[in-house]
Amino acid sequence: MATTLKYGSKRDDKVTGIARKELEKELGRSVVSKKNYLGKPGNKNLLNQ
Repeated sequence: MATTLKYGSKRDDKVTGIARKELEKELGRSVVSKKNYLGKPGNKNLLNQ
């Protein structure tokens, strides 16, 4: 099961990366910036609430 989740996660990252690059090409600018970067959550327990 862990292998399946790891594979799925990598596949999702690849799909997301391709979509981001296509959007950036269409817009003519980067969609990622220091302003809109969220970073890692400090407390993972907050995600479950």
